[in-house]
Amino acid sequence: CIRDRYMGKLFQNQNKMKSLILLTIVCYLASIALAEKKPALTFDKVIIGKLEQPHNCVVFTNDGKYIVAGDLVGVVSLYNVEQRRIVHQFSTRFPYTILTLRVTPNSRYIVALHSFGLITVWDIELRQLHFKVHTNKLEGLYATNLAVTPDSKFIIATSAGRWIYVFNIETKALVQSVMSDQVDLYAQIEITADNKYVITSDYQTGIIVQKLYSFTEVHILSDKSGPFKYDNGVRSLVLTSDSKFAITGQEDKAIRIWNIVSGELVHVIKDAHNEAITGLTLTSDNKFLISFTFHNLRIWNLETKELLHHQDGANSQSYFMQASISPDNKRVVIATVGVDRLVTLYDLNVYSTAQKTLELEELEELENEFESLIN
Repeated sequence: CIRDRYMGKLFQNQNKMKSLILLTIVCYLASIALAEKKPALTFDKVIIGKLEQPHNCVVFTNDGKYIVAGDLVGVVSLYNVEQRRIVHQFSTRFPYTILTLRVTPNSRYIVALHSFGLITVWDIELRQLHFKVHTNKLEGLYATNLAVTPDSKFIIATSAGRWIYVFNIETKALVQSVMSDQVDLYAQIEITADNKYVITSDYQTGIIVQKLYSFTEVHILSDKSGPFKYDNGVRSLVLTSDSKFAITGQEDKAIRIWNIVSGELVHVIKDAHNEAITGLTLTSDNKFLISFTFHNLRIWNLETKELLHHQDGANSQSYFMQASISPDNKRVVIATVGVDRLVTLYDLNVYSTAQKTLELEELEELENEFESLIN
């Protein structure tokens, strides 16, 4: 349209080379503006199919080489992204469901929390069990969740008995046991990237910011609407890589963004989903957020709070369990259970989509500038 409108004026210009350059520029910019918007997620391949055991935990290693998946009978599968195949499977004689799966930031160890409080640590390089511990034999009853410190040295685990355990990964020893205010079986736990704070949450106490290792309370995050209850309790928690913000997904279907240092509630995305938000994951640059419930998944622009993508489960009996974004922010792996028992790899297109879309006002401004050049 722009090309045809100004074709005559272009070739009336005595400087034909300048005209040709201008024509090329405007056609290129117009093609970008009118390009079809790509979906935020596009299917790549199923990496673990329906004939396998359902996998409810997935995570990329920090070096991007592997996807680690944990299933309902305690088997951990190591998937090589480049070779596009499972290269090893780790298992013990205990067929306990894997509840939480972490990889140390140095990509050396896989840390799995199983049902009944079993923690297993696997050496990726040596392809063998590094150590295991039955936390139900400790004073604070069995572990309910865990995280790994950013320096890859320690495992921090919450327990059903109001205790926090600290395990040294290299020495395989329990080095600290601390009584905490955590009282909920579904406690979330994350550690800031600067290794300063541990953030824990539950239905009754709320979101607690504590100093790492001393576990002294800094403050409790609250939106001042009253105590946390079952209908607004925290179900998922993720921290930004700059250690500034905590993002929670809650029973009341809202996503909340908190300032970790000040304790202030920064933003609320109300009715982000139509049911409790069970999972959150962030791109490494903190620009895009993936949130999901058992039945649908959404992608948000975290800067504008704009919803970019909405994806439902394959059917009412398929459930989203976990999602993980690759370190280069190019791919997403998603685990589903139920009838649709898959671990699926997707291409994440949010960056290319954002770069290829121009608003109508921008296009009109471009046209006006172009007209002033050739007149």
